[in-house]
Amino acid sequence: KGLTAGAGDQIGSVIYNRALYIGFLTHMAIAKAQEVTGVADISQADMIKGMEALDITDELMAANGLSGFAPSFSVSCEDHGGSGLGAVQQWDAKAGTWSLITDFIEPDMGVIAPLIKEDSEAFAKENNIAMRCN
Repeated sequence: KGLTAGAGDQIGSVIYNRALYIGFLTHMAIAKAQEVTGVADISQADMIKGMEALDITDELMAANGLSGFAPSFSVSCEDHGGSGLGAVQQWDAKAGTWSLITDFIEPDMGVIAPLIKEDSEAFAKENNIAMRCN
């Protein structure tokens, strides 16, 4: 449609896809914040509420042109990371495209969760942030 910023030659690149996905999630968090607070002009606290109420389903991603782009997930105050699923992509230089070459893989949360907790607590202490959702 000619609506790209710049030459449009980055479509499908890792950086482009990451920005596209971040934009989608930000939009959905703003919409959720407006829904849960009932106001259009949201505050920072409202945005946090919206982000912590996200439910990104396969159907929602498909409705926004992102079918199969990422796994579905939900966010809460207690869990900002969702499932943590990841996948491996492969670059096809001739076609100029990335392709998933694995299914989404579940991480070992028995190893990861304590590291997240330790880093979160250290960050909160260093920045004088009160812990919540515990």
